[in-house]
Amino acid sequence: MSWEDDHKAEHGKLGTLIWLAGGIALFVFDSSGPGLFSWQAFVFLAVGMFASAIVVGGINYFIQRRIANFIVASMDEATDLNQVRRKTILVGYVLLSLNLTIAIVFLLWVYNSFFWI
Repeated sequence: MSWEDDHKAEHGKLGTLIWLAGGIALFVFDSSGPGLFSWQAFVFLAVGMFASAIVVGGINYFIQRRIANFIVASMDEATDLNQVRRKTILVGYVLLSLNLTIAIVFLLWVYNSFFWI
């Protein structure tokens, strides 16, 4: 496996964890929908974790690759590496919060489209 394949897999893991934790919480605390121990919850969680890994991971991988290409293209020999390092850390935190936001919004959107009455 190349480093790029490993990087793609890492993007899918966070989407899957958010899907499972958030999905379980939604089924436990939402009294209008089916309970946690129903076949709807099982199918929602089982199929959704793969879909979330593909959709959320793919979107975040695409965004991160575009930002990385932009940063590399904007660097030249006279670039201060400390300044680049600080900007890269800031961009990393923004991308992490964006990843979490996309995963949570995707979970709530799918849950509401299936179980909201």
